[in-house]
Amino acid sequence: MQHLLRCLKVGTLTLFLTVLVQNRFAAAQSAEELVKKAEGDLKKSHSLIIAGRHEAAVDILKNVDGTIANAQKLDANQPRLSSVIKTFMTQKEKVEKKLGKEIAISFDAGEKSSAAQTDRTMSVPAGGSKSVQLPYDARYPMQQFSSSYRSFEDYYAQFAMETAEMQAILIKRMQDHLDKMKTSLALAKVESSKKSVTAHPDFDDASQKIQVSENKYAELSKNYQQQVSKQNELNKKAATDMEAIKTLYSDLRNKIFDAAGGSVIYYNEPSELEPLLTRIEQFERSDKMNAQKLLESFAAKYGNTEEAIEKSTGDWQTANSYTTIEEGIQNVAKTREAIARDLVQKYQNGLNEVKSKHDFYKVAYLTGLKKVLDMAVRFSPGFAEAIKAQDDHQHKTDTALKDFYAAVDKKNWPTHSADSPANAKELAKAAFTWFSNDIGWGQRDKDEKATDKEVRKPLDVSVHGPWSVQERDLFGNPIMYGLPVFVAVEVASEKSLNLVRVYDVTMRTEEKAGAKQAPPFFSITVGNSHYIRPSKLKK
Repeated sequence: MQHLLRCLKVGTLTLFLTVLVQNRFAAAQSAEELVKKAEGDLKKSHSLIIAGRHEAAVDILKNVDGTIANAQKLDANQPRLSSVIKTFMTQKEKVEKKLGKEIAISFDAGEKSSAAQTDRTMSVPAGGSKSVQLPYDARYPMQQFSSSYRSFEDYYAQFAMETAEMQAILIKRMQDHLDKMKTSLALAKVESSKKSVTAHPDFDDASQKIQVSENKYAELSKNYQQQVSKQNELNKKAATDMEAIKTLYSDLRNKIFDAAGGSVIYYNEPSELEPLLTRIEQFERSDKMNAQKLLESFAAKYGNTEEAIEKSTGDWQTANSYTTIEEGIQNVAKTREAIARDLVQKYQNGLNEVKSKHDFYKVAYLTGLKKVLDMAVRFSPGFAEAIKAQDDHQHKTDTALKDFYAAVDKKNWPTHSADSPANAKELAKAAFTWFSNDIGWGQRDKDEKATDKEVRKPLDVSVHGPWSVQERDLFGNPIMYGLPVFVAVEVASEKSLNLVRVYDVTMRTEEKAGAKQAPPFFSITVGNSHYIRPSKLKK
């Protein structure tokens, strides 16, 4: 009988515990469903906030508020409930700030279900006790509070040292961190209330910091707005002057600054520098003085350094334009000197190369060097090195050509050589005719492809050797012959130098079987060449 009673008691207790667990599980499951619903609704409200539909977001947040309250009643310890509350509070703050009105909440952060109160009997009296630790879930929001507070203080200390543009950014950041401090403290209190901790010294300290920070921000914001208003008024008055500086910079940059940057530009021939010199001279005639007058007038009002101008106008672009114009004017002068110096160096290097040039190019080369010097003086009329080189040029030219002309004077025009064919006179005449009619010599001015169209006018031909075989077929039979001759040629540009060119040429017959040692000539090969005096051709 006793055994039966014991069994009944055990069975009754087991049944009671089973029902209790099932009820608790059902409550927890219902709270989980509510949390899941709240999460879905918060995603919708988040999308509406991003889209700017804040009134519509308010309607959803009100529904979420009720869902959270019901979930708290069923199971205040539901694992995801804390995260849902944080998200809700963040969205609530954003919407309130945007609409300028407060959204009431129905759930009480300190209110718990009777079941929850049974499990958590610990409480802290008003004023709190430092010996009571913050609940675990409240620590992270307080860490976030501390981080935002430190950032706020850093920005506050940094503010006075920053530019107007940066101050505008810092004002916004300080407001954001002040809002985050409030939100973090509110979330921490919500989490603490779940553990029946309704007050704590850390909360009191945080509230005091918020109050002090709000006062500091209000004073700073007030002074900043006054400063902005004052600066805006100044900017309105300065707008015309600032625009004039920016316009001048843009104009001069296109006209000259981009081209004359204070250094040497790339060029092959001095003539390629002519367009740049024209732009520089135009700038100095019509733009330079006006630009300097505008800079002087502007500097008298706003300063003459980038830092001073930016401080007085609040516009970095104007300050930069001013200093860039100043530098640009200086760079034009630097460009003149840099190019003049480079031209003089090219001239000096060129003098050292005269001896290595072919006779036909020595005189022209020295003439070209004179053009280099002339351009150097044009770029920098006061450049001492260029002026001295120009004064010494004729002497250096005469010295460089002295040996050259002496060698020319010693050269003679040869008669037909002793080993020339017996009909050398007739052969020379045929060669002369060939040169007179050839597109590369006597008819050079008619060659559309030629870059140098100056005619090579034949004056005389002298045969200086016998016929030679130029080409053979596979069997060794001659198929082309050549005749060595000298041809004297006049080039119009060299007449004033009293010079005639002499080329050592091989006149070649047509390439064919059964070739003969006789005209007509079809091609030539050119060997050495030199100058003689025209007088040496006279019979």
